[in-house]
Amino acid sequence: MARAMGHAWGSAVCMALTSLWAASGSVFDYSQTWQLIINTGTTFAAFLMVFLIQTTQNRDGVAI
Repeated sequence: MARAMGHAWGSAVCMALTSLWAASGSVFDYSQTWQLIINTGTTFAAFLMVFLIQTTQNRDGVAI
């Protein structure tokens, strides 16, 4: 997972999903639910990335 998220494709997928969300705003009339979806998604992703970063740092520390 760390390798995938650290790769350029991981960033491209995140950017594409955010672009799709932004483009869908006019369809959903920029509602609060529409905004809540991206807020929840980014909070969840950031929370998981913290644990992913900590795990990879721990592995690196053990390897050294």
